[in-house]
Amino acid sequence: MNRFEDASILITGGTSGIGLATAKRLSGDGAQLLLTGHSADHIDAARKALPDATVIANDAADPDSVEALAEAAASFAPGGLDGLFLNAGYGAFESLGDIRVNMVTPGLTETHFHTRGGMPDDAQKTYKEKVAGMIPLGRIGVPDDVAKVAAFLLSDEAGYVTGAELRVDGGLTMA
Repeated sequence: MNRFEDASILITGGTSGIGLATAKRLSGDGAQLLLTGHSADHIDAARKALPDATVIANDAADPDSVEALAEAAASFAPGGLDGLFLNAGYGAFESLGDIRVNMVTPGLTETHFHTRGGMPDDAQKTYKEKVAGMIPLGRIGVPDDVAKVAAFLLSDEAGYVTGAELRVDGGLTMA
């Protein structure tokens, strides 16, 4: 069974490592692939390994490459992509004493997130009611709930906080 038959999928960082392994798997399941990478050697190797894939030079770490990637994706899949794997990445190591890094993970929050994703209003209402019933605090979050946590982490009051993930979900993930 080719579960990705005729699916157009973009994989950034698709010319080596996890990206290339994923590309090989998807290709074997029928996907049409657009792969990006920045190393000429990796690009050549990916083209040899996956001759049916479209492989382009595009460095995800370069903000100026976004427009070229959008143009390549539009040319590759004029009707739109069926999938996207944002896999490109690199590690730059710093001492946590030199740089504060924290993360806010919001749960279901009253925003336009689901509307922009195409979920109909009646489906949103049903979904939100169901999730609200599972949240220990008994309600869906509001944007200000998340903003308060973000403001705290960005402030000097959190000057001794680093490496933290703060879930702003009313306790849903602990339930």
